[in-house]
Amino acid sequence: MTGWSKWFGFIVAFGLLPLGCGKKQEPAAPLGQVPAESDKSAAELDKLTAHLASPVPSERIDAALAIRKVGSKASAAVPTLINALRDKDEQVIREAATTLGFIGPAASAAIPDLFTLLNDNTGYLTAQRVIVALMQIGPAVVPPSIEKLNGPAANDRASAAVILGHIGPSAKEAIPALTVALRDLRPGRGGELFAQPVCELAANALKRIDPAILPSLTTSLIADLKNPDEKIRGAAARVFGQMGVVAQEAIPSLVNMSLREKNNYAVQFANKALKTTGPSVVPLFMDALADKDLSVRANAIHGLSMYPTEANVTIPIFLSALKSDNFGIRINAVRALATTVRANESAKPAIVDALPIVIDALKDKNSDSNIKRETVILIGSLGPAGKAAVPALSTVLKEDQWKGVRERAAWALSQMGPAAEGAVPALIAALRDEESSVRGSAADALGDIGIAEKDVISALAVALKDRNADAAKALAKLAAREKEAWAKSKMEPSAEGVVVALVGALRNNTDYIRLMSAEALGDIGIATKDVVAALADTLKDKNGKVRMAAAKSLGKLGVDARVAVPKLTDALKDEDEGVRKEVGEALKKIDPQAAKQAGVP
Repeated sequence: MTGWSKWFGFIVAFGLLPLGCGKKQEPAAPLGQVPAESDKSAAELDKLTAHLASPVPSERIDAALAIRKVGSKASAAVPTLINALRDKDEQVIREAATTLGFIGPAASAAIPDLFTLLNDNTGYLTAQRVIVALMQIGPAVVPPSIEKLNGPAANDRASAAVILGHIGPSAKEAIPALTVALRDLRPGRGGELFAQPVCELAANALKRIDPAILPSLTTSLIADLKNPDEKIRGAAARVFGQMGVVAQEAIPSLVNMSLREKNNYAVQFANKALKTTGPSVVPLFMDALADKDLSVRANAIHGLSMYPTEANVTIPIFLSALKSDNFGIRINAVRALATTVRANESAKPAIVDALPIVIDALKDKNSDSNIKRETVILIGSLGPAGKAAVPALSTVLKEDQWKGVRERAAWALSQMGPAAEGAVPALIAALRDEESSVRGSAADALGDIGIAEKDVISALAVALKDRNADAAKALAKLAAREKEAWAKSKMEPSAEGVVVALVGALRNNTDYIRLMSAEALGDIGIATKDVVAALADTLKDKNGKVRMAAAKSLGKLGVDARVAVPKLTDALKDEDEGVRKEVGEALKKIDPQAAKQAGVP
């Protein structure tokens, strides 16, 4: 997405009008408010205006900024500021445009020149300033904006729609032209897939000019949904998506588009509109489940998923659809189940009760990888309640041919936490998977399950040596989970294994592993000789963030880390300010007197 399409959407969505980021930029007054103005005599204003012709760009910029402070009283400077819009220096042009905007309606003579700047060769920062200036000039820009809205250039049409929208009710004469623009699917700048098209900008403008106008256009928009031209249908769907509340008479046409339209983006916006209508649409989608066209039935399943509050009606339909021979129906069914359970917690028990059906879908050796992956995601969304699927997920983790499915199986097990204890052997084996993403997910899952047994710790320690950064994170999770138990007996065998693994990982070649290991040792809080020595040595790590983590962990160990004081004192000379600060805090916790002697504030 280009900067143009980003900021167009940003302005329309939030009503914000940033005026740029030049070094000398003065803050802009909000639209509709008059900026604080300084009193200048005509002679002083003439002098400032003369500086706009200076051969030095910085002086021309300073002149524009100074005139800006005069505000609406600086109308005499408008002709010279118009000339400055043709300056060779881009920043001078931006500041001149912004100043014209601050002058407001008295700068209406600049409107043609400002519009001229809105061409393909104008940088988006400059164009942004120009459009904001036109908005601030006010209703006088409406007629030329209408002209641009009717013009051949999509850039002009998009700019005009944004300007007219911000003018608001005073731009009512633009309503006919904006109504025509509702069919315009061209993006304002660039041709990226997600650039906001003119039709959406026009719809937003109409809402700001007259909130009642879009509902009054429902009949013509419904007709456009049936137009043979795909672009017109797509534009109408986008406009309905912008409307918010959809008229009842539009619902059948939008449902028909949702079910039968081949343009995926038109369907997306039709569905966006339908989501606002509530469950009254559910019967229409249910009727489509009997359609002869398999794709229509698949789309009906997706349509029903938009209404998770109707889970008591839709879940049995989705579960039945899991048994379909049609790929589209099955994958939409499993996605619909996942969407429903995420949006409606009360739907979870019904899906848990039907887990055997879901697991059967997972065991189907003929299943497409995408269906298996989505089924695994569904099971993971159940959390610990999906425990009955642990054996099936373990099998998938060990045997499935698709790495994406294996990776998601590990993720699903991680979502179950301790309830997935039975999968620990399969996860340990997955630490040796040929795919790094699977190895990482398996390590992460072992940390979330939290079984700090010797086999788990040893496997994660080996994984650390294989540069599995998630293994360090997993050991840190185990440390946090077991911290209280370890603190009571100071050194359980499981704690000792984690500590040894993390101390060794402080010498790993991967920065992230060293960082996570240093942080975890502080969280565990066991200040053995080896731990303190290793963290003290890490104060000289090549990575500043790792050095900071080592210092912070030593501070957490408190007085038990006193042997590290000399190296901490040396680290007060570190080139990184953040490291020096963290070292100072650690010294104050470990040995306040040593910190005072070292000059730590």
